Amino acid sequence: MKIFMKASGRVLISLAIAVTVAVFGATPAGAESPSVGTKLELRSLPAVDLGDSIHVYARLLDESGKPVAKEEVVLYTSFTFMSTSSGPIEIGRATTDAAGVADIEYLPTRGGSTEVRAEFLGNTKYKSSQAVGTFVARGGQQIYGVQVGITVPFLSKWLLGGLLIIIWTLYLFVVTRVLRIVQDAAE
Repeated sequence: MKIFMKASGRVLISLAIAVTVAVFGATPAGAESPSVGTKLELRSLPAVDLGDSIHVYARLLDESGKPVAKEEVVLYTSFTFMSTSSGPIEIGRATTDAAGVADIEYLPTRGGSTEVRAEFLGNTKYKSSQAVGTFVARGGQQIYGVQVGITVPFLSKWLLGGLLIIIWTLYLFVVTRVLRIVQDAAE
């Protein structure tokens, strides 16, 4: 019975701690949680031609509508590789200016509609916020191409061909010498 009472007492204490943290937050004593709410706005995103960069302008405002300067805004997009979505990836970040605007330049690598998410992560003074927008890149499916082979800038194909001929000639010379040595030893 004593063991049961000790175990149930520990469970009750753990439950009380969990409820206290959930209700009052896990903020350490003396530390304050962010008190000022923020709003992040994305300016309308224009359509661009594939291969041209786009400037994404995110404006960070506090809860009273005043611009928030010198804070970092991060831009994300979702990424798909071989028909599998890998979730959001960071494509840029910038600091807001005096007008609360962060200018993030991005070069789209595939055509079609792309959704971007701008996010202000918050800090000790300001709460976090985010905004979502979409732009269209006109053009083909991708702007990069796979290049096959090895490129050595200072070697031309003629120099490389001549070098290969010299190497194979030396190889054949050595092979014929070894075969003659073997024949002479057999006699």
